[in-house]
Amino acid sequence: MPILVINDRQGRQVYEVTEERVYLGRSGENHVVIDDLKSSRRHCSIENTKSGYMLEDLNSLNGTLVNGSFVSKHRLKFGDIVQIGEATILFESSEAKADLAPALRKEQEFKARTEPAIETMPEPAPGEAAERASEENLKTRKIQMKSPVELQQENKILRKMLEINRALSSELDVHSLLEKILDSAIEITSAERGFLILLEGGEMRFEVARGADKVNIENPEVQISHHITSEVISSRHSVISADAQMDGRFSDSRSVRNLQLRSVLCTPLAGREGLIGAIYIDNAYEEAIFAQDDIALMEAFSSQAAITIENARLLDENKKKHEEIRESYRRIEALNRELENKVVRQTRELLSVKEELEESVSHLKLKYRYDSIIGRGAKMMEILKLLDRITDVNVPVLIEGESGTGKELIAKAIHFNGPRKDRPFVSENCAAISETLLESELFGYMKGAFTGAEKNKKGLFEVANGGTLFLDEIGDMSSDMQKKLLRVLQEGEIRPVGGKETKKVDVRILSATNQRLTDLIEKGRFREDLFYRLNVVNIIVPPLRDRREDIPELITYFMTAIQAQTGRKIDRITKEAIKLLIEYAWPGNVRELENELKKMVALGGPVLDVSALSANIIKSGEPKSDAADLDGSSLKEMVEKVEKETIVKILQTTMWNKTKAARLLGLSRLGLRKKIERYGLDVT
Repeated sequence: MPILVINDRQGRQVYEVTEERVYLGRSGENHVVIDDLKSSRRHCSIENTKSGYMLEDLNSLNGTLVNGSFVSKHRLKFGDIVQIGEATILFESSEAKADLAPALRKEQEFKARTEPAIETMPEPAPGEAAERASEENLKTRKIQMKSPVELQQENKILRKMLEINRALSSELDVHSLLEKILDSAIEITSAERGFLILLEGGEMRFEVARGADKVNIENPEVQISHHITSEVISSRHSVISADAQMDGRFSDSRSVRNLQLRSVLCTPLAGREGLIGAIYIDNAYEEAIFAQDDIALMEAFSSQAAITIENARLLDENKKKHEEIRESYRRIEALNRELENKVVRQTRELLSVKEELEESVSHLKLKYRYDSIIGRGAKMMEILKLLDRITDVNVPVLIEGESGTGKELIAKAIHFNGPRKDRPFVSENCAAISETLLESELFGYMKGAFTGAEKNKKGLFEVANGGTLFLDEIGDMSSDMQKKLLRVLQEGEIRPVGGKETKKVDVRILSATNQRLTDLIEKGRFREDLFYRLNVVNIIVPPLRDRREDIPELITYFMTAIQAQTGRKIDRITKEAIKLLIEYAWPGNVRELENELKKMVALGGPVLDVSALSANIIKSGEPKSDAADLDGSSLKEMVEKVEKETIVKILQTTMWNKTKAARLLGLSRLGLRKKIERYGLDVT
C-alpha cells in the first residue's frame, strides 16, 4: 500500500492511500488538504488503476509538477515527488513508513536541485581585496539564481500559453479567435494596447484593436506607428523599443511623436504559406515594459497564432463553401419544384395539342406526317393526299412549280416517308454544274480518265444506290446528258467516265423543274422519251399567290424559327401588316416570304407593323383609283368584306381552331366568336 508524505506550511504529515481515488487540494473536502495559496480548491487526484496509481491534474490554476515537470496525467512510481505550489508530496511504499529517513533525504535532495542554493557568505577579508571578492561572489550568485517571483512568473506564462493553446484550438469563429489571440498577447506581456493586423492583397487590414480592458479601439489606423509595423512586415523580423520617442530608429516618425509612444513590441505572423500579418502591442506611459525575453515569447506565440488563424480561415472557407452548396441545393430543389410544375403544365398543354392534332389528322385523313411542309389549305391538301398514294410506289415523280415553292421539300417527304427512308437521299442541281462535270458527278469516274482524276470516284447514282436521287432543274440539262440519263433509266446501270464496265444501280428518280417541260419539248430542248420516263407521276406545286390561305401559317412558322435563331422577341404582327402580307402576289413565293420576315425582324421592334414591310408590298396594298372596283359598295361594306374573307382564311388555315385563329388575328377568343356569329360563318 502506498503512502503520501506531505510537507507544507503545516509541517510534515503521512497519509495512507486506501481509497480507490484520493483528492488533493486546498479545500477541506479533499482527502489530503494542501495548505498553500497556490493550491486550487481541488487541485489533483491519485487513482488506483489497473496499470498502477495515476496522478491527474484537475485543471488547477498553477499546475502540478512531478519530479520538477508539469504534468496533466502521470503514472506514479515509488520515490516520485509531487509539487503543488511550495508543498511537496513524496509518493512512497508503506513499508518505508517505519523508517522515513531515506525518503526524507530524497525529498531534501529534490529541493536542493529545484530551489536556488543560498551560499554561505565568506568572512569578509580586510581591505579592497575582500570587498572585490564579496562583490564578485554576489554577482556570481545573481547570475546563477532566479528569484521565486521570476520562477513563478515563468510558470505563470507557461501555464498561460497552455491555456491559450487550448482556447485557440477550440475556437471556431474567426473574429472571436482573433480577439482571443490579441487579448492573450496583451495579458502575457502586460501591454496597454494591442493591434492584430492581417495582410490582404499586400495591404494592411486592422482586424482587431483592443486595450487591456478588452474595449475595442476606434480608428486603429491612426493609433499605431506605421513605420514600425511596415518595417516588421517588410523584414519579417520582430522590433522592440524600450522608449520609441528616444529611439533613434523611430524618433523622427510623426506617428511616434504624435502618439507619444514609449514601449513598443511588434512581431510578424508567419504561417505555413508565408507572412499573413503582425501583432503590435505598446504602452504609451511606461518605458521598458517589454524585455528581450518577451520577443522570444511573442514570436513563439505569434507562430502558433498564425497557424491557428490559417486553420480557422480554412474552416471558415469550408463553412462558406458548404453553405453555398446547401444554398445551391435549395435553389436546385426550388427549380426542381418549379420544373415539376412546368412539366405538369406543359404535359396538360401537350395533351391538349395532341388532341387537337389527332383531331386535325383525323379530319385530314392523311396517311403520313408532313411536318416540314407548311400549309393545309385546299390546294396543299390535294398535294399531300397525292403524296399519300404515291410514296410507297417505286415510280419516278416529276415535281413542277415556280422557284421557291418548296419542290425539294416534297421530294424529301416522298423519300423519308417511303420504304427507302433508311437509305441515302442525294440531291443535285442540274443547272448549277457544267455538262462535263455533271456526267462525272452523276456516273463517277475512273482513275486517269482525265487530268486531275487521281483516283476512282463514285457517282451520285452509285452513292444513292438503294435510295433516292433528286435531280433539280432537270429542264436545264443538256441534250447529250439527257440521252445518257435516259439510258441509265432504261437499263438500270451506269458506266463511270473512263470506265469499260457497267454497274447495276437501284435508284428512285425524283426530278423537279421550274419550267414547263412540254413547252421545252415543242422547242426541241428536251427529249420527249425522257419526259415520259420522268413524268410517271406529276405534281404541280402552286405558287404562293394561289394559296394565300397558307400565308398566316407560314408567317407563324417562320417567325418562330427566326426568333429562335436571332434571339429577338416579337410580341405580335399588326392586323394591317398581316393583311398586306396575305394580299401580296409573292413572285418569289415562300422563299421571298421568309426573307421578308427576316428583314422585318431585323429592322423592326417588338411589334411589327406596316412600317416594317418592304415598299413594294406596301404599294401593292394601296387602294386602286378605278371607281369600277368599288362595285357600288360603301367603305364599311368593303372593310367588312375583307375582314370576313381574312377570318375565313385564318380559320381554314388553323383547321377551325378558334384559339389559334384568334391569336393570329390579334383578337380575343370571345371577340373572334362574336365576329363568327356576326358574319354567320359555319364552324362545324
